[in-house]
Amino acid sequence: MWKGARIWIWAVWFMILGAVFWGGLTRLSNAGLSIVEWKPVSGVIPPLNEQDWEKEFEKYSGIAQKEILFPDMTLDEFKRIYWLEYFHRLWARLVGVVVVLPAVIAWLRGRLGKKEGIHALIMVILLGIQAWLGWRMVASGVYEPRPWVSPGLLLVHHLFALGVFLYVTFLAIRWTPV
Repeated sequence: MWKGARIWIWAVWFMILGAVFWGGLTRLSNAGLSIVEWKPVSGVIPPLNEQDWEKEFEKYSGIAQKEILFPDMTLDEFKRIYWLEYFHRLWARLVGVVVVLPAVIAWLRGRLGKKEGIHALIMVILLGIQAWLGWRMVASGVYEPRPWVSPGLLLVHHLFALGVFLYVTFLAIRWTPV
C-alpha cells in the first residue's frame, strides 16, 4: 500500500460525508430541483451575469415545483436555492476528482497495488452510478407534472449513498493500522 493511501481514503470518506450533508441540506430547503439540467462538465460554471441568472430562473419557472409550490418566487429567492444545489453538485464532482486523480497518479508511478486499484475502480464506478441516480431522481421532479421528486428514486439515491459511504468506511478502517 502506498504511503498516501490512508490519507487518501479518509479524505474520500470525509468528502462523502460532506456530500451527504449538502444533499440533506439541499433536500430540506427544497433546492434540489433548482438546476433543471444535468451538465456534468459544463455545469461547473454557475450563472455569471444577470442574463444567465434570468435564463436559469426561466428554466426553473417551467417546472411544476415552481408553478405549484413557489409561484411568487423572486429571482433573488431562486438564487438562494440554486446555490445550495450548485454546491452539492460541485462538491460531488470534487469527490470524484479526489477519488480519481490520486489513484491515477499512484497508478502511473507504480505505487497502486492491484487490490487498491480494484477498490479505486469500484469507487469510481459507484460514484458514477450515484451521480446518475441523483440526476434520475432530479429528472423525476423536473419532467413530471408534480412538484417533488419520485419518492422511490429519492430512496434509491439515499440508500446507494449509504452503500458507497459504508464501502469507503470499510476501506478506511481496513487500511488503517490499529
